[in-house]
Amino acid sequence: MKSTEKKIKKIISQHLGAEEKEIIASSSLIKDLNASPLEIADLIAKLENFFQINTSAEDMKEFLTVNDIVTFFSENIDET
Repeated sequence: MKSTEKKIKKIISQHLGAEEKEIIASSSLIKDLNASPLEIADLIAKLENFFQINTSAEDMKEFLTVNDIVTFFSENIDET
C-alpha cells in the first residue's frame, strides 16, 4: 500500500497544487486541501486513468479524505 499511497499523494499534489509533504492520510479534500467538487471529480478521473480502474458515483461520494482514496485504490488495484 505504501507505493500506491505515495503515487496517489504525488498525483494529488500535482493536481491540487498542495505540497506533497503536507498531504496526510487524514487530510480532508475540501477543508484541508481546498478542493472543489469539480476538482475532486477531475482528480478521481486522473487516478482512474493512472491505475486503470473505474469508480462509481457511489464510490465517489465516499472520497472525503486522502485516506478514503488511498484505501479504495489500494483495495482495487493489482500491485503485482
